Amino acid sequence: MARANELVAEAAIKSAEAAIRQAELDLSYTEIHAPFSGRIGRINVSEGEVVGPTTGPLVTLVRERPVHVAFSLSEKQFITVLEHLGETPETLARSDRSPEVRVTLPNGSDLDETGQVDFVENRIDPRTGAIAVRAQFPNDSRLLVDGAFVTVRILAFEPEQKLLIPQAALQRDQQGPFVLVVNDQQMVEQRYVKTGRAVETEIIVEEGLNPGDEVIVEGLQRVRPGVPVSKVAADGGN
Repeated sequence: MARANELVAEAAIKSAEAAIRQAELDLSYTEIHAPFSGRIGRINVSEGEVVGPTTGPLVTLVRERPVHVAFSLSEKQFITVLEHLGETPETLARSDRSPEVRVTLPNGSDLDETGQVDFVENRIDPRTGAIAVRAQFPNDSRLLVDGAFVTVRILAFEPEQKLLIPQAALQRDQQGPFVLVVNDQQMVEQRYVKTGRAVETEIIVEEGLNPGDEVIVEGLQRVRPGVPVSKVAADGGN
């Protein structure tokens, strides 16, 4: 009889211990720990309300430091970045030479911080012809706010000083591309040039021109080398 009572008591103890563990587990569910530090928005429930899986979001938490800025590059821009950096799509975000990113805030001011590309999508969207890119900013100033729209500038390479002329000024003959300029004697002079890549409606001149040279842009069919001309500024002098 004593042994039976002992077994009953042991079973009661185990049952009580199990109840305690269940109560501790239930108690742990009454606390919600954020997965990261940030700032919470409006709380959607009040103290004392019963919540469950179907309640919906209790609160929205956004990370303030660091933050990510998502943007897209056209396929042309993306290939240009890869060429200048000598990277591949796979290594672009992991490389020490990952391009820096600057942003202009909604009020038109430039953020005094530089971001770093940390993610590049693995394909170009055929519907838009663009690829998704993401940059991370420290956001120490807290000026980058979740959901805001900013203007992104990606710094893929150091700015270069290049001579640009309108593509309309460029002509060609058997010797190659050339332009007509007005020399110090106000005479038309032919200059053969070496050109680089096009930049919208202009083209880079690598060799053959100097800063300050006056290139004839309009009326090319009415002038020829060796004849005097009167200069008129392009666009009516604007």
